[in-house]
Amino acid sequence: MTFVREPVARVFSHYQESVMTGKNRLSFEQSLRSNEKLENLHVKLMAGERSLDKAKRFLEKCAFVGVTEKFDLSLHVLERLSPYHLDPYYQPRRLAVDNRIKTSLERDGAMIDLAKEFNRLDLELYDFALGEILPKLCEKAGLSPSEKVASYDNRSKRVKFKYRLGRFYNKMVYRQICKWQLRKTGKV
Repeated sequence: MTFVREPVARVFSHYQESVMTGKNRLSFEQSLRSNEKLENLHVKLMAGERSLDKAKRFLEKCAFVGVTEKFDLSLHVLERLSPYHLDPYYQPRRLAVDNRIKTSLERDGAMIDLAKEFNRLDLELYDFALGEILPKLCEKAGLSPSEKVASYDNRSKRVKFKYRLGRFYNKMVYRQICKWQLRKTGKV
């Protein structure tokens, strides 16, 4: 099983992360020309080389292929097709706080074209996964690829619970201990 991500968005994201973490001081164009991870990464990982046909055959053999841009739909398909009980609820772990680099690249047509040029094979593979593989899996699972499904993102539920738990601790435990200590020292 595997997930695929829209290649241009993936490249912009990887470049942004490399710059933000201080691992890269090169321009986007220089990075594309020198960093293997920014050029047809999905095809190379799935085929072991720059072979679109091999990568497509790999996807056809996978029991499950998800699409990042349709993450919740992919999870619903996976849950229905899995022979095992799954807990598909998730909480995003790595969210970019500052997207300035990525946003500036997305606004620059020349950079988009450059990313597409360096990821032509990945774009074809992504279109294959989105247009052929995912619809077949959705049909098998009894879902439509265009169907709106409930999100399994439980971030808001956990945040609310942690917030309430923190407020409870602050009012009922921490403040009471502070008051008790002040009374004990005679400062109240």
